[in-house]
Amino acid sequence: MNSHQKLLSRRRKALSGIRRSILKIVVRGSIRTHGNICGTPGYRCKRKENPLLHGPYHYLSFRGSRGNHSIMIMGERKRKVEQGIRNYKWIMKELKRISDIDFRMLRNDPRGE
Repeated sequence: MNSHQKLLSRRRKALSGIRRSILKIVVRGSIRTHGNICGTPGYRCKRKENPLLHGPYHYLSFRGSRGNHSIMIMGERKRKVEQGIRNYKWIMKELKRISDIDFRMLRNDPRGE
């Protein structure tokens, strides 16, 4: 097997991994966590020193086609979102790898075949 065939084989393997991952949840975004202050006067979250905020609450923040968005996520949904973010990062890493392979194939074969 020559170097061009080896590169093609590695490319096919990476593409098949991406296809399998896309069948699962894929999320481009990040999870942020913070506490809240309620409106109840004299409550522990309103103390001047060492306030105890309500929460923690988890939000998925992402940039969509119409700007930035956040949605609250809880429980099992948070675990699914975390997996989706990991899947997205893995897919992007694999796409960069495929792009590197394609570049090397183009550089080694002036005809681009």
